Amino acid sequence: MTAVKVAILTQPLAHNYGGLLQAYALQHYLKSLGCEVQTIDRRVSAQPGPTIIDQLCNLMRLALGRIKSMPTKARDAEMWRKLAAFRDTHLSISPELMSEEALRQYFQNVDFDAVVVGSDQVWRPRYSPSLLNFYLNFLNDINSPAKRLAYAASFGVDDWEYPDELSDACWRAGKTLRCRFSSGEIGGCVVSGQVRRFCAVGCRPDVPARHRGL
Repeated sequence: MTAVKVAILTQPLAHNYGGLLQAYALQHYLKSLGCEVQTIDRRVSAQPGPTIIDQLCNLMRLALGRIKSMPTKARDAEMWRKLAAFRDTHLSISPELMSEEALRQYFQNVDFDAVVVGSDQVWRPRYSPSLLNFYLNFLNDINSPAKRLAYAASFGVDDWEYPDELSDACWRAGKTLRCRFSSGEIGGCVVSGQVRRFCAVGCRPDVPARHRGL
């Protein structure tokens, strides 16, 4: 029997420990089910270095004891090197896709049976490049028959960060997404075309099994 071909669209695979772990865990689990899996390497152009605000935030973290010392360029470079090595060794990933057009073209050329969005804060504007991509708008553009699912996807904050126009656009793009939640729980509550609140009742794949259901 031909393996189900699954694409995972998640946070940009850069220097986030948790992001890489959840991407690896979800991919590993789907492979264990017999799926052929690829994580989509959706990126943005190189970002500028640390800003004054970043430095002030680091000073606050240092004062609060959340970090032991201030970051340096050399230490950051070493950390990114190790994380990139983990990503390239343990993840099956697509080529770097730097634009929405590149993403659309890639999915036209590769025939995926299903696309999974998540986990992590994939629906938070400040973290996801071209936010509508994470509501799978590009699949609508190419009339893809692939199944569309959201797994433990999150907005990341309690306050609503979307302007009304973006809310409506995301709803139109993502209304065919299938989300799984426990009986009686509200996952994405859509009121007058706007998603109001997200309650993550699913469990991220990097959470150890002994802690699930707590």
